[in-house]
Amino acid sequence: MNNKAFLLLLSLVLPLYVIAVARVGGWSPISDVTDPLVVEIGVFAVSEYNKQSKSGLKFVTVVSGESQVVAGTNYRLLLTVDGGTRPLYGSSRG
Repeated sequence: MNNKAFLLLLSLVLPLYVIAVARVGGWSPISDVTDPLVVEIGVFAVSEYNKQSKSGLKFVTVVSGESQVVAGTNYRLLLTVDGGTRPLYGSSRG
């Protein structure tokens, strides 16, 4: 491969690599909060909250969220619930 072709290929691939590396460890918005996995995590978070606080909150929906890829995936979600003193609750899971 000649030098010009190699440099062209490198200039195309290197920015993609840098973007991918920058994402690892950073928080990214969740684009589809209706995704079944995201909803399942929200339901789980409310269930665990209820167990620990002896509350009777009921999961309604995920309003927004972020995910972070490290040695797995961490989630931060903003949830709508019924039965609490306020309509929105935050949740983190890693």
